[in-house]
Amino acid sequence: MLQRLLRGQAETGPAKPPRGDSVYTLKVDNQPVGAILKTLEQKMGVQLEISADAGPRLHTRVTFDVRDVTLDQLLDSTLTPAGLVFRHERDVITISVR
Repeated sequence: MLQRLLRGQAETGPAKPPRGDSVYTLKVDNQPVGAILKTLEQKMGVQLEISADAGPRLHTRVTFDVRDVTLDQLLDSTLTPAGLVFRHERDVITISVR
């Protein structure tokens, strides 16, 4: 649960699949997208930039349970229900409205 992550307990755990990309497992139950993104940014060391028009959608609550997914798949699971998308620009992930 997100609260476990916020307390520093491992709920996501990178493992190394054959091609070398990290994979993650995370269960989220009715949490705001913004809180999930903040936790991912802190715990996974990713840098997020959120567009101004995406701000109101960060309050959208989502529920999902993913296992052994890439960071892109994890972001899709988090953002799609709120009508948000992401793109990679160098070392920054930009979040915007679909």
